[in-house]
Order: sequence, then C-alpha cells, then structure tokens
Amino acid sequence: MIAAIALGRLSLFVRPCARVLGYAWHAPRRKPLDIQKDLVAEFDREVGSTRKLLEAIPGEADFSWKPHEKSMALGKLAGHVADTAGDWALHTLTMDKLVWDPSMNAPAPSSKAELLESFEKRVGDAQRALAAMTPERWGSKWKFVAGDQTWIDDTK
Repeated sequence: MIAAIALGRLSLFVRPCARVLGYAWHAPRRKPLDIQKDLVAEFDREVGSTRKLLEAIPGEADFSWKPHEKSMALGKLAGHVADTAGDWALHTLTMDKLVWDPSMNAPAPSSKAELLESFEKRVGDAQRALAAMTPERWGSKWKFVAGDQTWIDDTK
C-alpha cells in the first residue's frame, strides 16, 4: 500500500514533467545561422533605439554641460552611449580578450553631428563583424578583464 501511495505521488510529478519534456523534445532545433539572423535583427533594433536617443539631443546642445559638478558632461555621456552600441559589440566579436584599463575614456564629441558620425561608423563596423561571424567563432571564448579580476569569461 505504501508503495502504491509513493508511486501515486511520483506520478503526480512525472506526468507534468513528461508532458513538458515531450514538447521540448519535439520542438524544432534551431541552426546556428538562424540564431545569427536573430542576433543581427536584435542588434539592428537596439541600434535603432540608440540612434533615436542620440538624435533626440538638441542640435544646439552644450556638450560640456553637467547637471552637477560630479556628473559626467553631456558630450561624454552621449559618447559613452554611442561607444557602447558600436565598440562593445565590435570588441566582443573580433577580440578574444578585452582588458579594461582605468585610463580608457569614452569619446567626448563636441557636437551632435560629430556624435552621430562616430556612432554610424562604429555601428557599421560592428554590423559587418556580426554578419561575418561563423558558427565556430560563436563558440570561442571571450574574456573581459580588469587588472587581475576576470569579469566575464564565456562564449561569444
């Protein structure tokens, strides 16, 4: 009787799991290139959102303006946002290791035109690198290191 109760309780767990695993088992398998197409589309969406944000900066904005003395200047902050969308992706795709140095500084453009020109160049480079990725390269390791501390150690 105890065995029957134990089996009954076990079946309460096994049936739902089997149902879920059965769906997962029969789910279509995705090819690496399908995933790459999705990543390219996602990158393009993110770039569009970032571009929209950068274009919202008024043309006559003072890029040296800071809301507080300890704050980052508008130009440096906008340069950081533009740099993250382009160079971060480019470094991840083309390098096996990125070593952060405290002396590294985000570009600090002095005008909206300079900011957008730099952004478009970096994004174009990153888009070409993303399109050129091979399935083997996606599986390669990438590290982000600061001093003797590793922050990221994973596949691309």
